[in-house]
Amino acid sequence: AAKAMELDIQFELEYLNMVKWNKELEVVRTAEESNALKKIIGKSIFDLDESELSSKSRIYRRYILGLFYFFQNDLTRSGQEFEKQLDIFAESPHNIETNPMMYLRSLGNKCLMNAKRGRKGSFDKGMLAIQLFDPPTAHGKTYKLYLMYMLKLMSLVEEKNYSGAVAHIEARENSNVEAPNIHSTWYIEWMYVCFNSASAYIGIEDYKHALRFINEFLNKADPRLKQDTYCIARVINLLLHFELDNRDLLEYQLESTQRYLKSRKRLFKFEKAVLQFIRDSLNLPPEDPNTHLFQWLKRELTKIQQTPLEKNVFAYFNFMPWLERKVD
Repeated sequence: AAKAMELDIQFELEYLNMVKWNKELEVVRTAEESNALKKIIGKSIFDLDESELSSKSRIYRRYILGLFYFFQNDLTRSGQEFEKQLDIFAESPHNIETNPMMYLRSLGNKCLMNAKRGRKGSFDKGMLAIQLFDPPTAHGKTYKLYLMYMLKLMSLVEEKNYSGAVAHIEARENSNVEAPNIHSTWYIEWMYVCFNSASAYIGIEDYKHALRFINEFLNKADPRLKQDTYCIARVINLLLHFELDNRDLLEYQLESTQRYLKSRKRLFKFEKAVLQFIRDSLNLPPEDPNTHLFQWLKRELTKIQQTPLEKNVFAYFNFMPWLERKVD
């Protein structure tokens, strides 16, 4: 019993380490980040046979591995780990009573993976499981509603059903249902709502409304949390001002964004390509067509999609549908 309790504590500590990572980054984009994560799951406790572990330790273990593969942008293996974690909850339901919020988040993680992997049937089953779960606290009940809103929005965007996603956003806004301080209470879920809302409006070419959600994120986000999402939001902000033809503002923001990315050491191939595209576009007379620049950017981003680590940037925001429309 003492050994089992000690292992529970060790797994809980590693879980807290992984949650800390989850607050700081969305996906791995450097070899250093990848190696640091591998050190966590390279510890000896992860080599133990599951028969030696309590159900609590096994739940933590699967959660940690699920996040690890998610950071690596390996959505299939991440989804499999969250599915195995939910199997343990089903086998040992007392864990649901002792940790209902982890159970709810685990249901949400499984749905999130299915949304990103385009598994509509599995996504719908997961959403039903969330709907049927009754959290024991008022805070949990409010979180459940926001989680379901976020997941449905993400699913519609991943399906490229942008008009449906916009209707989903506007239905919620018209209902006047809003929990206070969502951006600080449920930061990650709020971040997904901001990005997917922007994606939905970009999908219907309503760049003004898309900019509203990116500005909301940039104005309220903590740059120390999910640092890459903050950096990518600044890049999306540039593209939206480009689409709105705010040339004077764009010239200033272009240099400001480049300095910021460089200071944060987040100026990778993707960011360099987009910044170069905007700089070259600004150098063209307004009446000149820039089709060749869109074609150049599409070739560059296509190459980046084939590059390990670099391709992970598309986990934040899928730029290709927008780019393909512009090229066509």
